[in-house]
Amino acid sequence: MPPDTTHHENSGADEPNKAPLRTTLAGGLSAPIPVDEQARLAALRRYDLSDPATKASLEELCALAAAICQVPLAFVSLVEEAREVFAVAVGSDEADSPRDISFCGHAIVQKEELFVVPDTHTDPRFAKNPNVLGGARIRFYAGMPLRTRDGFAIGALCVKDTAPRELGPQQLDALTVLGRQVVAQLERKSDEMLARSRRSWMPTRTRSSAWTGTASC
Repeated sequence: MPPDTTHHENSGADEPNKAPLRTTLAGGLSAPIPVDEQARLAALRRYDLSDPATKASLEELCALAAAICQVPLAFVSLVEEAREVFAVAVGSDEADSPRDISFCGHAIVQKEELFVVPDTHTDPRFAKNPNVLGGARIRFYAGMPLRTRDGFAIGALCVKDTAPRELGPQQLDALTVLGRQVVAQLERKSDEMLARSRRSWMPTRTRSSAWTGTASC
């Protein structure tokens, strides 16, 4: 059986990486803001999803997550300061959502690898959420935090359904692996961009160093 995270109502006050839960305008509980939020946002800005090849790879991973978990909705969500941006979406044309009512905002501050809500109607954090009462009418959520190599959770690979459900152990394991693959794709693209930047900078530095050495003779 997957770990039951549905009834975790800890305020976050006793956990060093969280601020207390806040009440949303809709009456639910919004996600706590990590105490290292500014560093987390700086880490998020390192990644560029404008590259078509990278986005295509993420779309494949997202579609695979939806198929394995047998759900109609899957997203690669990046949690910005005031909103979550859906970098990739399967089964939805949504581009973003307010962070204040996002599920992934909760996922990025969890100690557990996966954040699972089997039934939003029985979870006080989400029972009054606008995306539960209306909109997509989400009843199930599972998200794997996208944790960078330096430890910042910048978003989540998540799957959603309009009916409550439980994922089996193999499905949970697959979602975990796919989330790590999303991070691997983002890190690879970031490394490529850094390498190109260094290559364009090195010749100038080499010429400058050579000139300095000649001048000192």
